[in-house]
Amino acid sequence: GFSVSLWDALRWTGVEVGGGGGVGCEWRGGGRMMLLHVRSEAHRGTAECNQGSLDELNGGGPSPYSHSHLFVPRASALSVHEIPAEDDKITDPESSLMCDSWEHLYPSHTPCELVGYHLLKAKAHNEGFKASQQRVARSNPNMLSAGVASEQGTQLLSLHEVTTAPNSSKGPIKCEGKPSTTKKTLTEVFCSFMNRRCGIGRNWPWASGGSSILAEYGTLHLEFMHLSKLSGNPEFAQKVMNIRKVLNRLDKPQGLYPNYLNPNSGQWGQHHVSVGGLGDSFYEYLLKAWLMSDKTDEEGKKMYYDALQAIETNLMRKSSGGLTYIAEWKGGLLEHKMGHLTCFAGGMIALGADGAPNDKTGHQMEQAAEIARTCHESYVRTALKLGPEAFRFDGGVEAIATRQNEKYFILRPEVIETYMYMWRFTHDPKYREWGWEAVQALEQHCRVGGGYSGVRDVYASTPNHDDVQQSFYLAETLKYLYLLFSDDDHLPFDHWVFNTEAHPLPVIRREKTDRPNEVE
Repeated sequence: GFSVSLWDALRWTGVEVGGGGGVGCEWRGGGRMMLLHVRSEAHRGTAECNQGSLDELNGGGPSPYSHSHLFVPRASALSVHEIPAEDDKITDPESSLMCDSWEHLYPSHTPCELVGYHLLKAKAHNEGFKASQQRVARSNPNMLSAGVASEQGTQLLSLHEVTTAPNSSKGPIKCEGKPSTTKKTLTEVFCSFMNRRCGIGRNWPWASGGSSILAEYGTLHLEFMHLSKLSGNPEFAQKVMNIRKVLNRLDKPQGLYPNYLNPNSGQWGQHHVSVGGLGDSFYEYLLKAWLMSDKTDEEGKKMYYDALQAIETNLMRKSSGGLTYIAEWKGGLLEHKMGHLTCFAGGMIALGADGAPNDKTGHQMEQAAEIARTCHESYVRTALKLGPEAFRFDGGVEAIATRQNEKYFILRPEVIETYMYMWRFTHDPKYREWGWEAVQALEQHCRVGGGYSGVRDVYASTPNHDDVQQSFYLAETLKYLYLLFSDDDHLPFDHWVFNTEAHPLPVIRREKTDRPNEVE
């Protein structure tokens, strides 16, 4: 390591701050990140503020840390990164929260707002789930990420269902307190982060002027509806139904849902539409809300099929080589690329084909099969037989990544997910064959001594590992592979719905006294 002033270190990254102080600096993560150990008197308040959370992270005893930590990437932006309790290793550099200045993320400038730690304790109701998950908020000890909270909450809801005997009498789960949400925005659309101490929500600064993101506020419906059913508390369901009301009031450009929505003005941000990143799971949840409601949520059904029609009309295209793909829409112009994240759409369309209006079931199954084929082609056209992060259809190129920053593979599940759904609905053996090809490629190129690693370039003849095993590899990729080669009665679709992180939630059977689409 080497020592520089805190002011010099932050100025180097493009951040304007005043004051000084000693720090220790060292590069981590293959030179991609710099760890700043703040030890100055000027920032003693920061260390003291974080100390309680550090002690909690260490299991209640004295923390091994007595100073705050800041991760700064080599690029000109500041990143606050999570740090495991014991060894300071960087586990997921790509998930860092990036911001251009302190002011964007920390408007109050208090020491506690500079950097902090937060531990979300996940405790199950049974003996089967002992390990609590540790997460670190990207801002201060009271900052809660909606995505992290939703993911962990769903794990517990799913665990409650799959580990409880189906014929046992399960009373309502006791949920102390009210839904943990921010103070109301003007539209009641959720923000990405919440300060639990003061109830103030905020969004990613890069998201079209601090807009809420479609795939975040639109990916709470299954969990909140299910939690209301289990707890008997209607507030959870009311929260997500309010989001629908906002969306239904808005005009949709060409029937499409832009990825960004201002939570206060209730207006769309920049008109960027994607069925992949930033938008994907919103569409999935419209369909699955209808399925999980035992097909009584007619509003969700209509929203899904209307959205799918708009996607087919405006985004779905076929290449000169006959490959169907889903492009991205930016301000009325198409970008002819398809992300690996978008490959889930084949499975989604197959899942909803049976309920398609106007006798479109066969048509939608054909679309699903074509998307599955395209995504398979993105795999087989690489040297490692693993798919790139995104692939393009322009300049004579089809289903190939042309940019270096799109050639990596991080163990994503979406292609396997589509294979699994297509197998369940068609029993065409090619989907198991394609899945087995992926298994062999994962074993040959991604398996390392400590688990499985992503690779930086799927077109290189030998893998260059990124040394990261993503959490979704276990939660989704391997689970979908297991289901692909399992019998259909293992978590059958008429009883279970998978949320966007592949956690199974049960279909909520309508009782005779229930009335559709009504929150009691």
